[in-house]
Amino acid sequence: MRMALEDLLKERVIYKIRPDSRVALRLLERAKNDVATADRLLHAEDYDWAITIYYNSMLRSARALMSDIGYRPSSVNGHMAVIRFLRERQKGDEWDTVITELDRLRRKRHELVYEEPEEAAKEDAFNAKDWAGKFLALTVVELSRKRR
Repeated sequence: MRMALEDLLKERVIYKIRPDSRVALRLLERAKNDVATADRLLHAEDYDWAITIYYNSMLRSARALMSDIGYRPSSVNGHMAVIRFLRERQKGDEWDTVITELDRLRRKRHELVYEEPEEAAKEDAFNAKDWAGKFLALTVVELSRKRR
């Protein structure tokens, strides 16, 4: 385990649990369902909620990765815990890019849900759709690689 993961454990940002591929697969299935739901909202031009649910799909995909290798985020700052974990665990340019987009969508989702934002733009929603698809695909590859 990398020292940085040890730090996240010490800080109680993440917790070690028994790896559970069944939980990971359920989370992945729910992430896929989230994408389908967000697609329907996108088609209905409900861009705020489409973005929110695309983000949720990415978050569930990330939590699937965590569960599969035996970690879970803390309930305090849980969304940031997932992102910090991913930054330490998932390496490479492709992961760096999707993690950055996950964090950007986390902030956008926060704005849409908790603040008084302007209505989300259509372009933002279509970008969220693209990133959610990329994140889900990377997660499926990562989980498949582990099972070989």
